[in-house]
Amino acid sequence: MEQNYVYVRLTPAHLERAKESAQIKAERGKLCSIAGCHKPLAGRWQAFFTGSLGEVILADYLRETNDSGYEILTPDDPAAFEEADVIANGWHLDVKTRSGKCGVRDGYWMFVERGSAEHDTDLFAFSWYNRVDQSVTLLGFLERDVLLQCACRFNRGDVLDNGWTIPCDSYGVRIRELENISYLPTLLRECGIGCGYGRHAEGVKA
Repeated sequence: MEQNYVYVRLTPAHLERAKESAQIKAERGKLCSIAGCHKPLAGRWQAFFTGSLGEVILADYLRETNDSGYEILTPDDPAAFEEADVIANGWHLDVKTRSGKCGVRDGYWMFVERGSAEHDTDLFAFSWYNRVDQSVTLLGFLERDVLLQCACRFNRGDVLDNGWTIPCDSYGVRIRELENISYLPTLLRECGIGCGYGRHAEGVKA
């Protein structure tokens, strides 16, 4: 399918919000329990910062396209927060961000750690952090059940054809296989709490 990406050049405000979000995660004790815990401490902090950049940009995008006024929560909100990167209209979103020194190609792999895929998450959104031009590109999304059905399973230590070694047991999907990010606001609006979908829909217990 033809992909419609959302490209955002990072500002100092984006970077500061991402640092604050990464710090919140660290203080909640997640820093020592992420899937890549075999990495040095500095590498783990960078992974949290990269992930937070994707979360910040996705939350901004959803707020900009939210024409229904439904609630959007992120880890920097003062309200009690559950195990999700973004909660929008009752949907729990887990944001996965890869980084590189180049732009995006639709054949690149995106990954979800096997442990994350086993959590009670509604969908996964994917983004790309370009460290050279300091941008984040929102790539697309997949509902959790779809991901588990269509993704390739990789084990820690598997090597891709480009020589990159898989750091942990993961599900992998190519960018061109993702649902267009432009459809996500519509999905969240039309299939939110009022339609009986999502983890926190009426009558559904998490």
